[in-house]
Amino acid sequence: MTSVRFVEEGNSPWLFSGSVGGLRMPGSGRPQPLPPGAASSPLPPRVASSNISSSQKSWDSPRGSPKTPRTNRAAQVRIQSQLRSQSMSEVTAPGSPSRSKQETTRSTENIRSADLSRSPSRSKHDLQRSNSKKLMSKQEDSREVTVRQEYVDLPRLPVPSLDDVMDQYLDNLRPILDEEGMLVSKVGVEEFMKEGGVGHQAHQHLTSRSSDTDNWAYQYWLKDMYTGVRLPLPVNSNPGMVFPRMDFRKIEDMLTWTSRMVEEICKYKNKLDNRYILQDKAASREPGQPLCMAQYFRLLTSYRRPGETEDVILSSGEEGKDEEHIIILRRGTLYNLPVKSGGKWKRLEDIYSSLLDVWEDSENSDILPLNERIGVLTANQRTEWSILYDRLEEDEENRSNLEKIAGAMFLVCFDEITQNKSDSERSFKDMFRQMLTGSGSRFNGTNRWFDKTLQLVVSPDGVCGICYEHSVSEGIVPVQILQDIIMKLNDSWYSTIAYHPTSSEFSKFTWNIDNLTRQSVRQAIQVLDDLDINNDLEVFRFTEFGKSFIKSCRCSPDAFLQLSLQLTIYRMYGHIVPTYESASTRRYRLGRVDSIRASHPEALSWCISMSRENTKEERRKTFEIAIKKQTKVMIDNILGQGLDIPLLGLREATKELGLWEKQNIFKDTAYVKLNEFQLSTSQVPVGLDPSFMGYGAVVPDGYGVSYNPYQSSIIFCICSFHSSEKTDSRNFAENLMRSLLDMKQLFVKGDLVKNKL
Repeated sequence: MTSVRFVEEGNSPWLFSGSVGGLRMPGSGRPQPLPPGAASSPLPPRVASSNISSSQKSWDSPRGSPKTPRTNRAAQVRIQSQLRSQSMSEVTAPGSPSRSKQETTRSTENIRSADLSRSPSRSKHDLQRSNSKKLMSKQEDSREVTVRQEYVDLPRLPVPSLDDVMDQYLDNLRPILDEEGMLVSKVGVEEFMKEGGVGHQAHQHLTSRSSDTDNWAYQYWLKDMYTGVRLPLPVNSNPGMVFPRMDFRKIEDMLTWTSRMVEEICKYKNKLDNRYILQDKAASREPGQPLCMAQYFRLLTSYRRPGETEDVILSSGEEGKDEEHIIILRRGTLYNLPVKSGGKWKRLEDIYSSLLDVWEDSENSDILPLNERIGVLTANQRTEWSILYDRLEEDEENRSNLEKIAGAMFLVCFDEITQNKSDSERSFKDMFRQMLTGSGSRFNGTNRWFDKTLQLVVSPDGVCGICYEHSVSEGIVPVQILQDIIMKLNDSWYSTIAYHPTSSEFSKFTWNIDNLTRQSVRQAIQVLDDLDINNDLEVFRFTEFGKSFIKSCRCSPDAFLQLSLQLTIYRMYGHIVPTYESASTRRYRLGRVDSIRASHPEALSWCISMSRENTKEERRKTFEIAIKKQTKVMIDNILGQGLDIPLLGLREATKELGLWEKQNIFKDTAYVKLNEFQLSTSQVPVGLDPSFMGYGAVVPDGYGVSYNPYQSSIIFCICSFHSSEKTDSRNFAENLMRSLLDMKQLFVKGDLVKNKL
């Protein structure tokens, strides 16, 4: 197995030794290492996690939920004519050009332990590859590429002007502060912006940093967003994705489908190794502009290792290897399964034979006691897990196990069914819960390894999906790859595969653990169960209209839905709250995301108008102003002119220059309030139907809301915490439905509701 090594970062995001599939250096034709760690996720910084106790209200409320029927022969995959929405900001991928040799040498002089750890963000405004109208033709996009791709060099992320950043800062404070608070903040901003003062010095520091690194913001953002966060990964960080439900009628069906999925993922990895993946291009706002491809190359090569103060990212290397393997989990037991040996990928029947024997071994083995299921330790608070990780590494066999897990391409988690076979219906939210937490230790929560980037979850009852560690890439990357694979398999997956006993190859993990480790496992189980119980989640499908109607309103579907969330919050609480929506900055080297803030003054004015006895014309006028502002904010963000990343940079530059005590802007309570995202949102378009990705809230009194707009419907995933007296996911869903219906009335003639035929 290829040895795993730490990815290290210096002034420039991620440096890597060895060939990485060849980003071309500016002015040079030869491949250079691709900075691997450059991918994290786009979520608002998690402010704090609720203190959860097992005595808190059960997650399973008596409220009803939409059911998802079992499909006939694999999921009935309804391929949407347009897989991705024009309204999306854009996706991130690997291919951002690396710096010159001179720059690389300079940055490696300051290398420190990499920290690619923070995971709570949900990728949202990734402008997807799709929308073939503005990208490439369907034939060009779907053709089999067998020529090594040379990716276009990308520009560096710009540093917006200080005046523009401060103007945006004050504009976003207006809806959440009173007059007195605004006066205090204005004084702080004026002091910060004095000629030659702290602000100008910090801005100059960022400008200099920009010329010395591929992406001046990446390290700041990564630590603030992921690696420095100490909260447990489940709910707080790792999103879950639910696939259309499969029709497995026997275990062989499940293993057949899984074998084909594994084979297709291996084929994709082979394309990455040979750089046969076309470079993504923007679908709107300067359509055709090439996007950074770095995240694709990290997806199947990375691992998030816990650290005492910051996590680090381990990588098996982005170059092709002679040996590759995956890890299988069943009932908490881990198996190592080779998928490439001696430079040759395993055939489908080899993979199937190995999986069949792994299943048989699991069936014939004693069930592993809960307090010996090491994987659940990854659900613990990061510092606690780091301490135990170091202890495990002291044993040679344990260390070898950890290295195999870190070096695996991905994990397959064979889950147990969560209800009796006669009760065949399962709700959207029950399936979503299984992907987020494994539904706790009572079911499949101990059958996970949350540090691994990609975990494919497969259940005998046909409920399948992924649990995804977010720090190395935005969610849209695995979504695109996996949905394309599922669509490719369609109904052909169930064709019988022959079993070859001599082709089967796997090894079973054993751990050397003591009573202290067993006690730590029990503590981690308690943490996971508390998170699972406290997570108040709802999934509902709005069926009155979808993005087709919204586009007929001449609105961006994403901007429209963002305003619907603002109206919902306003009606529930009488005010709007700081709102996070990730916007991809993949047009730039190692670009990840910035935050599209929908809680602007124009949105507040429209919400007030909708809550008063105003005419439709008055409401629509304020709506048009709000949607125009929302669209502008979105465009500014994807073009590198947002607020949050530059503001974070100024804050960190102030610290690095030793000027912290000479400013008040970042010590102001208004700054803290602005960054407590009580509404964390993301559009995650999935072409499969029904399918969706979601995540937890990022503050104790907030909501995490993701949405997948189809042509004629919209799926929303809503999460909050039962421990908060201020939030209620079911109430939010009901008010959101009302908001959407009221918004529809702005675009219909009169009270056109009932028409008799």
